Formats: sequence, structure tokens, C-alpha cells
Amino acid sequence: MRKSWLIIILLSAIPYFGKAQLSKDSLIAIISAQNNNVEELSAYIKLATEYLRTDIQKTKSLCYQALPLAKQLNALMHQSSFYSLLISAHTNTANTDSAQYYLQLLKELSLKHPDQYKVRYNYYSTAGLYYKKHGNYKDALPLMIMAAEISAKMNDAENTAGQYLNIGNTYMQIG
Repeated sequence: MRKSWLIIILLSAIPYFGKAQLSKDSLIAIISAQNNNVEELSAYIKLATEYLRTDIQKTKSLCYQALPLAKQLNALMHQSSFYSLLISAHTNTANTDSAQYYLQLLKELSLKHPDQYKVRYNYYSTAGLYYKKHGNYKDALPLMIMAAEISAKMNDAENTAGQYLNIGNTYMQIG
């Protein structure tokens, strides 16, 4: 009887893993077409995000490949997303200098384009999490609060809730 349940569970998981691979394959196909457009940049972001937990070097490589195109197309939101991904990847591999370098670039991009809410959100959210991860809670909180306010203005309920969760967790760590 146990073998039957195990087989059923394994068989039911196949579509999930198949979809994940299909999604990656679809994203790779979009990137491989080299249409040099925003859709390609979005595919890079989704694929880099997909690899962030499993293959950080692949995430970095995808971001490095896509950043010149984002700059060429003046795709500010995408450029800020690549910077955020690179900050996360470098932070997770203890490359603090590189993480700080991309955090500075993201900050400069945000300051240069104050009308771009998504760019500003990416900066405040990423910087807040960066400082929180390094134990600098007092610097993290105002950034997280700004990220929550911006995501609320963008009517992005999911990110707003996530920011308030980060804020609450940070207050708990402060004590």
C-alpha cells in the first residue's frame, strides 16, 4: 500500500517539475531569439530569478549578459531589477564589495529618475534588505518603509504586504 501512495505522489509531482523546465525552456527560447527588446529583458529577469536559489553564478551571468541591453534600450525598470538581482547574488556569496558597488549603482539610478516608481521601489526594497541582512536595522527600516509606501502608491498589494512583513520582522529583531 505504501508503494502505491509513493508512486501516486511521484506521478503527481511530474507535471510540476515539467512545468518548471518548460518555463525555463520558454524563457531560454525568448532570450535565444535575440530580438533585443523588453520582452527579452523580462525573460532574462525571470530566468535569473529562477536560478537565484539554485545557481547563483548562473544568475550573475544572466544579469551581466542582459545589463548592456537594458542600458541600450533605456529600460530603467529592467536595469534596476538586474542591479537588485546582482546585489542579492553577491550578498549571498559574501562578495560584499560587489554587492555595495551594485547597491550604489541602483541608488544613483533611483536618484536620477525619481519619477520611476518601480526603480525607486527596487532601490528602497533591495537596500532595506541588504542593510537588514548585515544587521544594520536602523538604516534598513526607513528604506523598507519607503518601499512599502511606494508599492502602496503603485497599488501593488503583494509587494506592500511583503514590505510590511519585512518591517515587522526587522522590528522584532531590534527587540
